[in-house]
Amino acid sequence: MKKVFDIAFKDMLQSFRSLIAVLFMFGVPLLMTAMFALMFGNSDGEEEPFTLPVTKVILVNQDSGSFGELLPTGAAPQSESAASLGDVLTLTLSNENLADVLTLTEMDDPTAARAAVDAQAAGVAIILLPDLTERYLAADGRANIEIYQDPALTIGPAIIHGIISQMLDGFSASKISMSVTIEQYAQTHGTIDEAQIQSIIGQYFASAGTDNTSAQLEIRAPQSETGAEARSIGITAMIMAGMMIFYVFFTGPSTAQSILREEERGTLQRLFVTPTPTTAILSGKFVATLLTIVVQFAVLLLSGYFIFNIQWGDPLAIILLCASITLSAAAFGIFLISWMQSERQAGFMLGGVVTLTGMAGMMPIFVLGMPKPPAFIKIVSLATPQGWAVDGLQSLMTGSTLANVMPNILILLLWAAIFFIIGSLRFRNRYAQE
Repeated sequence: MKKVFDIAFKDMLQSFRSLIAVLFMFGVPLLMTAMFALMFGNSDGEEEPFTLPVTKVILVNQDSGSFGELLPTGAAPQSESAASLGDVLTLTLSNENLADVLTLTEMDDPTAARAAVDAQAAGVAIILLPDLTERYLAADGRANIEIYQDPALTIGPAIIHGIISQMLDGFSASKISMSVTIEQYAQTHGTIDEAQIQSIIGQYFASAGTDNTSAQLEIRAPQSETGAEARSIGITAMIMAGMMIFYVFFTGPSTAQSILREEERGTLQRLFVTPTPTTAILSGKFVATLLTIVVQFAVLLLSGYFIFNIQWGDPLAIILLCASITLSAAAFGIFLISWMQSERQAGFMLGGVVTLTGMAGMMPIFVLGMPKPPAFIKIVSLATPQGWAVDGLQSLMTGSTLANVMPNILILLLWAAIFFIIGSLRFRNRYAQE
């Protein structure tokens, strides 16, 4: 065992003494991440949450009408505080569910309300005419509500329009249903007297009462599929994750390439004639690759956290996921180099196969801002070990737990087992006669 670690330590020193290797392991991933952080200004690893601006609303309620005066006794909406359509709108805009998007102030003078909007002391002024309830509840009546807004505002006034439209649509639906009911009743019974019409009117407008107004307004934040609060991922965080995975899988075959280097220089053959077993020599090469990737992972994870403030997620889950990625990347290197006969061939392999599989694994990052990316993107990505690694990191950064990324961990370990078994068998057969 001591010889295994002696060989591993020697190879690790060679790797970290190489300026090019150090640049590829640490410099390039951090430099690429820094460039995106400067371009997109999202260095904290999380998108800034979007918050709606609070709109100051002035309401001038001149509506003097009353449901009780226009509908038969007992038919008006049962609400002591909402005797008219103007009162209904006042209660709606005063609802506590809307406190995050608007603040309501009541005034008596329409001119003063408009002046406040002109002076940008308020964003919207809503002016209700004295005959609003009477005109709106008439069978063929139409009511006008004046919405006077600051032309520089868009979101706030649009919300106000939507709230008022929702409330009025409820009454309009009752009016339409009432008209259809009266018409069908007349066709069925031949005649319909005033008392029956008033009764029908009362029932329908009672169904559009104000007690349900607040229940219709509910503002909720979306929840993640797992039930936990989801975090958004900034472009900087995803680039850092992608670069880290790409170069970790680059380090695997690059470090394992020392086998070919020593074979071409003759030092590997001289090592084989010593009492050191071939298995111990190859194990030392694998351990060197493994430990090099562990150091690389640790430096990049800590750099991402302290320099770019990237929140990687659950510590235990990230440790287990990175351990499975490390094993997979190290075995990936042994597997690839086992097919090569020289360093020149290995160079082509590193520039071709590793780049191709790495870019395929990073495809979900390239379409991160696309609302509905093509389904084949994820399929192609998950056909590579890099894709499972990127997917696992992305899940943890959005708030997933260890249970959510356990399939990623198990599949990466499966990749590692397949790569290691094939690679080690090929090397043993290759050096069996040494």
